[in-house]
Amino acid sequence: SGCRHTAGRAGAMASCSARVSAPCASRGHVRGRASRLGRPHRVETAARGSRRGGLAATASGPDAAADVDEAAAALVAWATADGLRLSPKVAVGAPFPGAPRGLVATQDIESGETVLTLPASCTAFDAAAARADKTLGLGAGIAAYESAPRATRGADVSEETALALFVALARRHPSRTNFGLYVEALPASLPESPLFMDEATFRSAAPAMPLSLVEAADDARADLFLAWDVAAAVFDFVPGEPELGLEEFQWAWASVRSRAITFRVARGGANERRGDVGELDGGFEEDSFTKSVASATQTARELKKKRNAETSASASRHAEARRCLVPVVDMMNHACAAFAGSDASNAAFPGPAVTAAPTPAEDGVDWRAARFLKKGEEVTWTYGAELSNEHLWLHYGFVPDPPVHLGCAVTFSFPANALIDGIRAVAAEDDEATSLKRFGLLERCGLVDVDGDSRADFATSTADASFRRESEKEGKKHEDVGEREGDVALQFTVTLGELPNALAGIAGVACCAPEEVRVMHEGVFSRPPTPPARGVGKTELEISRDCVSLCPESRRRAGRYVAFLLARVAPTATGGDVAAYDNGGTDDTESSPAKAAALAAATRAREGARAAFAWLEPVLENEALLEDGAWIEDAVAAAVLENITLP
Repeated sequence: SGCRHTAGRAGAMASCSARVSAPCASRGHVRGRASRLGRPHRVETAARGSRRGGLAATASGPDAAADVDEAAAALVAWATADGLRLSPKVAVGAPFPGAPRGLVATQDIESGETVLTLPASCTAFDAAAARADKTLGLGAGIAAYESAPRATRGADVSEETALALFVALARRHPSRTNFGLYVEALPASLPESPLFMDEATFRSAAPAMPLSLVEAADDARADLFLAWDVAAAVFDFVPGEPELGLEEFQWAWASVRSRAITFRVARGGANERRGDVGELDGGFEEDSFTKSVASATQTARELKKKRNAETSASASRHAEARRCLVPVVDMMNHACAAFAGSDASNAAFPGPAVTAAPTPAEDGVDWRAARFLKKGEEVTWTYGAELSNEHLWLHYGFVPDPPVHLGCAVTFSFPANALIDGIRAVAAEDDEATSLKRFGLLERCGLVDVDGDSRADFATSTADASFRRESEKEGKKHEDVGEREGDVALQFTVTLGELPNALAGIAGVACCAPEEVRVMHEGVFSRPPTPPARGVGKTELEISRDCVSLCPESRRRAGRYVAFLLARVAPTATGGDVAAYDNGGTDDTESSPAKAAALAAATRAREGARAAFAWLEPVLENEALLEDGAWIEDAVAAAVLENITLP
């Protein structure tokens, strides 16, 4: 469902009267990449707070409406005059001292009661509005930059960069555009994200971070610098504007990434003639940016986008997904969904206070109370129930406390060669024909993407392994087969409360008996008999599914192989204990609040990551696999057969 501000939401802001349609709702630590403009590529700015940190002047407690800061109050007044409807039982504030600014219930709110309505006539700011801007000169600047020969400039201006440029210019000249009211109400500090840590703070916390977070932080910082190069070049085409500095741009860029909502926007009619307005059509989806990279072996859950089926037909014909900044709506903070298997998680996370739904009559969006809300309770939404701790910390600047919730997940990689070497040992008894068939099935699982010669090499290597085993019994020794060139890494994700289907699909093919390999290969690669008439007998898909049948022992072996692989990768993937690392005598977290906060967040992220692995341990025990290992067979079927999706 509509994922609000999510990392990497590319959108652009502008003074645009957008017709609301519905929310459809990277990566930190660059190491000296050369810049086309010769600018330094290292962020040395210390973390200065979080978007969720709010502003010092915001109120707290049951009377949170009493003392809202002037910028936020001005934005709310403008937005309501523009058509947004905020319940009189809700105000901008904080639920308790020190909490981030958000929306707070000033009276009890019944379940199902409308808290906020965004009609189609309300203003939202997107990249098209930024490109159409005339008051700040941004539209002409982008056009001039992109019209220059490609050999003399960098990449085109992305939606995200256009929107960040609009934020930066509106911050400089807030009185020139309605968008200035929005920008002035934004938190003045950067999120407390690994992306914006200084080098010393990052290094102090990195040993405890899950490895995927360290890599994602590297990538995100690279994205930031590349975007800055383009943005700074665009500023050269905006008359009278001083150079765009890194610190100024990264604040604007972080604001876009942490706040933008993906709407399906329809353009045309009077709004089109005004040149700076978009219509929102009432349909929304989960943020696609958070799921932008997935390997062929990841599960369908990690690849699919959730779409709202209630989108009006008339709006859908003209709509396209765009990243938008939506006043007041993006003040709602994120609420995690509890993991049912944890008492602490259930107690800490009652879930989002509101849910969003299209309003067909207005082509807009309603946010209604998902449960009874007491006076003083924060009105939260969800940026995405499946967002991990790593994602929330990197893009929003916080790790939930406690860190065990429904979104806990860890991504890690295995070199394909390492998996193949393990499978050679597991399937050492295969003859050459069976090895070729097993490898063909592994290709269907996404393990490798190689030519026929490599497949033959695998079969030969497997036969060699079998020969070595027999020879070693006779006291003979042989050299190991050398590594293959061109190795690739396969990416997997372990998610709390979910079975490791992608890895189990590969393991099932690797560990099944030779006869099961032959039957499976025949069913997968040979066209099944012509199916009977509709409604009579089995369908072609059902006939194909019948070929995947693993005995209990094959399921057990596959599950134990998954457990073995996860045990090998867990210590690196989830993060280590800081005490085990040598910080060169510079461990001064006690005297550095920034380092202490970073280490505490990293420790929570590590705890959530370890919980995801720990949940699988009893599932992969021998007894559990023998009693209920059918999911292994289902995972194999989903991996090797087309048109099968796991529930």
